[in-house]
Amino acid sequence: MIMYLYIKQGCFNCQNTIYSERLRHSVPCERDIDDEAYFDVIQKFHDKESLYEYLYMYLNREGRLFKFKELYDLHKATRDFISFFLKILDSEPWSIQITWFKRLYNKFSFSMIAPTGTGKTTFIAVSSIYFSSKLNKKIYIVLPTTVLVEQVYERIVQFVEKIDTSLNVVAYLRKNKKEAKERIIKGEFDILITSNQFLSRNFDILKDKKFDIIFVDDVDAFFKGSKNIERVLILLGFTDEDINTAYEMIKAKRQGDFELVKKLNEKLEKVKSKPHGILILSSATGRIRGTRTKLYRELLNFTAGTGTTKIRNIIDTYVLPKQDLKIEVYKLVNLLGDGIVIFVTREQGVKFAKELYEFLRDRNVRAGIVVSEIKGSTENIKKFANKELNVLIGIAHFYGLLVRGLDLPTRVKYVIFTGIPKIRINLTRKERNANNLMILANILLDILPQDRSRELKILLRKLQRAFRRLSSEAFRVLSESFERGTSIDGWLENLRQQLERLYNIVSEILDKEDIIEKLKNHPDVSITISNGDIWLNLPDIKTYIQASGRSSRLYAGGITKGLSIILVDDEKLLRSLERKMKLYFD
Repeated sequence: MIMYLYIKQGCFNCQNTIYSERLRHSVPCERDIDDEAYFDVIQKFHDKESLYEYLYMYLNREGRLFKFKELYDLHKATRDFISFFLKILDSEPWSIQITWFKRLYNKFSFSMIAPTGTGKTTFIAVSSIYFSSKLNKKIYIVLPTTVLVEQVYERIVQFVEKIDTSLNVVAYLRKNKKEAKERIIKGEFDILITSNQFLSRNFDILKDKKFDIIFVDDVDAFFKGSKNIERVLILLGFTDEDINTAYEMIKAKRQGDFELVKKLNEKLEKVKSKPHGILILSSATGRIRGTRTKLYRELLNFTAGTGTTKIRNIIDTYVLPKQDLKIEVYKLVNLLGDGIVIFVTREQGVKFAKELYEFLRDRNVRAGIVVSEIKGSTENIKKFANKELNVLIGIAHFYGLLVRGLDLPTRVKYVIFTGIPKIRINLTRKERNANNLMILANILLDILPQDRSRELKILLRKLQRAFRRLSSEAFRVLSESFERGTSIDGWLENLRQQLERLYNIVSEILDKEDIIEKLKNHPDVSITISNGDIWLNLPDIKTYIQASGRSSRLYAGGITKGLSIILVDDEKLLRSLERKMKLYFD
């Protein structure tokens, strides 16, 4: 016996009751299409395209076209976007990119949480052109570095030329500052592309502009200047009063004032019903924290951060150097040939990067150096992209130009590290760095007996909980005050005093005679001595994953396979990195 489920308000056209068999065949309820027409439809139409066309014409003719019109319009727009994407890139968008398009078309603000190389920046470029050229939307793209501003600008200009359309695309670059600023002031643009820093420093010339769509690429960097969170809301059409109301709601929820929450909710519903733009955030990690980020939930109905999918197609290898490091690098470059990015460690620094560049250049290797301290770095990236250079050299720093600011999936095949990317903490000078202090305290917990670690553990956990609630801006203020040893006005002073207490406890522990020996036996760290100072070293897994990820990107056939080679300078840290990588990806 065949059983059908009747689903109340389940009809996707009129929202009346519908039975499950009709839904299975994507046909509305009997009020919209009678049984005779229904059986005719399921016999004739076996593909979604022709079914949608027939349903649209039938329902429109019968005066029964309701909610299905929205589905039909979305379906048509999606097919149009796929064709548009195909015309530009000679490949269809991935399913995740189609999902992002549908959300954008339906005017939903949302977060694109996906690893580096999965097509987020490409989607931003193509959809910006689509919505600007076809739907006359004003677009603003905010990027973490000027290097990426130039790359995305050039990509969009190429795409625009390819489809033979006319758009005013303005990017604020070093070479055109005056002209770009004048055009921004006059509002002479369809698509505007700038860095986070430009938004922070030039908000006065932007604040009277209103954007239909704002893309923020790499929110991990964007939220470091957390006042930008409010700035983009202003650019989307919200007022200072709207933002203050949202802050009141956040506070009321935290305090459990349900009467005030109810009152503010009615006020916010009116705010959200007013015309405003859409915000799309792009993140590789989804680790987005701070009170300010909750503004997006209250005003735009979405949560800024969530978890992440770990996609990676990289062969991780290492070499134990037997000769001078520069010679070892040259041998690898000579073997691999082209598409190589070399990362020197932070402790080796710009000085070694220059030495390595000169060493390779003297041996006829077409190499370029990319560090913020050296002029011409942007030009070297362009030369690498155009195959005028085979090798780029940068520094393995989480916010470095090559680590986060390079998006050349067709060029980068190999990544070479001239040492394990590491976090280094000076135990002799007992540096006043909030992040390093927290890391060091956690490591000390591993080696201390329970009777000596109780106070440290309680204070550390308390600070960790507090830090998770801090905005990036608040953490910056706290860190700088702690580093200087000066007090702070307001509620952050209590946290600074707790940090001072933690610093004193850690300092006392480090003065114990047996501590350094115990740290030497810790499986995840190593101890080295340089210029009379004792250093604690541990692998910087975030930087390693981000930097090596330059060689594995999304393309039409899947995820490109990359090769990462570490020239090992510390075998103990190599094993620690290996263990951490297994925990992260297994």
